[in-house]
Amino acid sequence: MKFILPFILAFALVTQLSGQNINVSGKVVSSMDDEPLIGVNVVIKGTSIGTTTDLEGNYTLANAPANGTLEFSYVGFEKLETAINGQLIINVSLDAGRTLDEVVVTSFGIAKEKKVLGYGSQKVTAEVLMQSSQPNVVNALQGKVAGVTINSAGGSPGAGANINIRGINSISGSNDNQPLFVVDGIIISNATNAGNVLPSVGTNAVNNNEQFMNTNRAADINNDDIESINILKGAAATALYGQRASNGAVIITTKKGKAGKTAINYSTSYGVQEVDKIPLVQDVYSHGINGLARTGSIPVFQQYGPPSLPGDPFYQHFRDFFRQGTTANHSLSFSGGSDKTSFLTSASFFNNEGITYNTSFQRVTAKLSATHQMSEKLSVGGQINYANSKGVNPASGDKSIYSSLSYWSPSFDVNDYLKADGTQKNITAGTIDNPRYMAETSPLNTDVNRVYGDMNLNYKFNSWLSARYQVTADYYNDRRSRIVPPDLDLGTQVRGFITEETINSMELNSNFIVTANHKFNEDLGINVTVGNTITDIKGENLGARGEGFIAPGFYNILNTSNAFIRKSNSLRRIVGVFADARIDYKDYLYLNFTGRNDWSSTLPADNRSFFYPSASVSYIVSNTLLKDNAFFSFMKLRGSVAQVGKDASPYQIGTYFAPVPGFPFGTVGGFRRDLDIGNFNLLPELTTESEVGIEANFLNNLISLEANYFVRNSKNQIIDVPISNVTGFSRYTTNAGLIVNKGVEVLLGFSPLKGKFRWDIDINWTRIRNTVVSMPENLKEITFYDQGRSALRIVEGGSMGDMYGYDWRRNEKGEVLIGTNGLPTLDQSKYIKLGNALPDWFGGLNNTFSYKGLTLNVLLEVRQGGDMVDLMEMNALRNGTTLFTEDRNVMTIWKGVTADGKANTIPVIVDENTYRAFGINGHHSFNLQDASWFRIRNINLSYSLPKSLFGKAISSARVGISASNVFLSTPFRGYDPEALAFGSGSNLVGFTGRNTPNTRNINFNLNIGF
Repeated sequence: MKFILPFILAFALVTQLSGQNINVSGKVVSSMDDEPLIGVNVVIKGTSIGTTTDLEGNYTLANAPANGTLEFSYVGFEKLETAINGQLIINVSLDAGRTLDEVVVTSFGIAKEKKVLGYGSQKVTAEVLMQSSQPNVVNALQGKVAGVTINSAGGSPGAGANINIRGINSISGSNDNQPLFVVDGIIISNATNAGNVLPSVGTNAVNNNEQFMNTNRAADINNDDIESINILKGAAATALYGQRASNGAVIITTKKGKAGKTAINYSTSYGVQEVDKIPLVQDVYSHGINGLARTGSIPVFQQYGPPSLPGDPFYQHFRDFFRQGTTANHSLSFSGGSDKTSFLTSASFFNNEGITYNTSFQRVTAKLSATHQMSEKLSVGGQINYANSKGVNPASGDKSIYSSLSYWSPSFDVNDYLKADGTQKNITAGTIDNPRYMAETSPLNTDVNRVYGDMNLNYKFNSWLSARYQVTADYYNDRRSRIVPPDLDLGTQVRGFITEETINSMELNSNFIVTANHKFNEDLGINVTVGNTITDIKGENLGARGEGFIAPGFYNILNTSNAFIRKSNSLRRIVGVFADARIDYKDYLYLNFTGRNDWSSTLPADNRSFFYPSASVSYIVSNTLLKDNAFFSFMKLRGSVAQVGKDASPYQIGTYFAPVPGFPFGTVGGFRRDLDIGNFNLLPELTTESEVGIEANFLNNLISLEANYFVRNSKNQIIDVPISNVTGFSRYTTNAGLIVNKGVEVLLGFSPLKGKFRWDIDINWTRIRNTVVSMPENLKEITFYDQGRSALRIVEGGSMGDMYGYDWRRNEKGEVLIGTNGLPTLDQSKYIKLGNALPDWFGGLNNTFSYKGLTLNVLLEVRQGGDMVDLMEMNALRNGTTLFTEDRNVMTIWKGVTADGKANTIPVIVDENTYRAFGINGHHSFNLQDASWFRIRNINLSYSLPKSLFGKAISSARVGISASNVFLSTPFRGYDPEALAFGSGSNLVGFTGRNTPNTRNINFNLNIGF
């Protein structure tokens, strides 16, 4: 009896408590390091009653039912349910993991549960973003997102980065194929402006893009301000943004202030940089030609001299030209608020001294954002962001630092560049420039001031109807200057020149949105959004160039004999109305329909109005057919079909007057009728995309899978086609062409280990195929760039990125014909298709290991396929400096057949003519290379110091070390092939070299919260 009595009393107590409410308190910590979690949502299951944890991870919940259940949820952690069972203190630990109810930000800042979306999107958190320590937000996404191709423009400070989502959609080499960038609902420019930096004569440059690797303007964002990034990939995902997001959208959400004590956060990092991969130099043969050393004043850059002797000087000039670069970053923020007001202010400073001498990039940012609840129904908010960046950029492309470096002889020190009198020391007698001298004397100086921000009003009419009005602005002023002294090759013909340029850009947006969210009953609900947008975009470019310095050494534009002025303006307006309706049924079926109509000022009056719809469905199988299946934690099937239009660039619908290069000159005016004629029947480009996908979590969220398949058809391509000069014009703007992109995207995540020691693996894989289905009538091909040995062009039935080159002459059987001299003959009558610059597939593997505050992250990245031309190697190859040319003065027999069809048996000597003669080195095997690569993109090791070390003054402290481009394996012979020769914002893929190579970076990081 004495043993039974306590159980009876306990049962009676529990029975009594089950009918009453109690006060529950406790603490929530992370299972990884036992550190408290701030802002965890603690809710009584089945009600809206809840609270959040404080700065110490503590919570208190009054009047909780003793027999109820508590739900604990936190971003990035798995949801936890705990029965109260009359307990007054409930302490819990949350596991980081893959959540089922993730909320993502979509068009116009509208937050939605990911489970309701009928299209693919991918979220990248701030924690993942900062693992790379990259200052440019685009580069920080490398290797982390499926369906997204990112290429840097090299390793010069502030160099831009190119981003494409789901392939190239527009045929034209100049059309914008990059996504829309949106920060907290503010559309911002990510343009890369090449400007005008070339003289009137004396250059062989393809365009201004190759001359300097200019910054893409998304680099003005302070990454420490970012909370998350959501990538909207398909047409259905971006339907509400319309034509502005026809290439996808990058939706950036920044950190906000929260109610409570003011929080202070400071982060800093210091890093070093070095060139990550170099072309190898041969040291078997010394400088000279025909086996003889060159002496006297004869130009010296060929390495076809006698065999080198012990003690002969040899330099790794492709490596030794560069120095060790440094980076330093500081970021400070203050945030806080009350129950009605919140604020955040931040400031940052970033400085990069580049690996090329006399190059640097500095960026200063400042931000202030705030929200205020004016009344129960009305709230206001806004933010203002300022960024200033200053750059000293090295010259790239034709007649640049790197083209000169490609000629340089490794028998001479490339950094020995000055004579005693301060003039250029040049071993080539002026044939080329000394690379180091050019770096020191002729950079591009830039100074950009930028302001962007918004003001918004939010009004809640009742529990189901609300309205939002937002006005946004983005303005930047970019001032540039460049001096080219007359003793540099580029300035010789014009006796030196100077350029000064100012680029202004302004965008204003007005957005009005009304949202209704109504639940008809427990099973059926509807969400409707209607809105209007008005966009004005204004651009202005004012430049001056002076040629022929009068007084030597006085580099002022007023000290030139010939002056040239350029000015261009553009104005564009887009007005749009849109609607979005979603039907929700029983928490497992979501049907979504959108429609948008745009009016564009750049299209003819009869065609400037165009409408495009979308439809999508999301079906949660795990809430119906697989509801009781323990294997599937979650499963969703989805599909969508959507259309989106794209208007023309300004001034493509009529005949205009245009400035003439080199004028005004004296009393002669500077305008003539433009040689390009517009089209008064021009239609908008139209992209139709279908997408199906699956999202699933298995084995209690141990494994997650997301897979997408899409087909994207882009027709009515707006392009300029050549026409007969007899018409008085040279090009005509028209609609023609159809491009089809098909692709597969896979995201796979799993956690082999959970608990205090945790191992998470995230894999992304992408394969995209592109076909040019049709071309403009009477236009058989479009050549974007012809290097003389290789070309980037498209033909009907081909693909964007197709690379062409020369092959040997062959007989009807396809066998190589060998001449009587024992050598093959280059067939210069035609180019043949040899490969494609775009990868066959690419992917990333992200490993995260964590134990008690210690976290190790390793990101591996693979790009399989993709053929590239090294524009820098050709000069080095002809001059015999690279390791590729070391194989010489040996007997060989070329594989092929003679004129009589018999196998070739004629021996020949591989000598300098093998590498110097165009008839041999013009063959594609000397030019086009496989640019596949595997790399360790990032390694990040960090440690969260225990709070017990600091007391209450410091809320968090984290130290770490990170490295990027740690290891690279590629068959490519030159520098890292990832760096594009024509910079960011260009569609000219397939060419690399002649710009600053990519760098390997090591950073030491510290973050402290107060």
